[in-house]
Amino acid sequence: MENTKKDGYITETIINAFLAGCVPIYYGTQEIFDIFNSQAFIYYDIDSPQDALDRIAYLENNETAYMDMLKNQPILKNGTLTIKDYFSFSDDLGGGHLKKRIRNMMGIST
Repeated sequence: MENTKKDGYITETIINAFLAGCVPIYYGTQEIFDIFNSQAFIYYDIDSPQDALDRIAYLENNETAYMDMLKNQPILKNGTLTIKDYFSFSDDLGGGHLKKRIRNMMGIST
């Protein structure tokens, strides 16, 4: 969970949960759906928590569905396109697309 729900604010918390082999329960900006596959984590809407609570209860009582979510769902929404758009800070990752965009915005030649 993020410590705030603010547009554009996404930290490493959800990635850490994925790396630990967990199904993340995420509270924060809905922009998370632009990056991560909505079927690979549980979104906790503090204003309407019942959907998340129902999904948690379902997964707790359905090991097959839990294991499918944990093992078979891709983490990223659009695979290599997501890497290119959100994680390509170096040339050897996504061709450095994001790095080039940031440098261009800052007026630094690439």
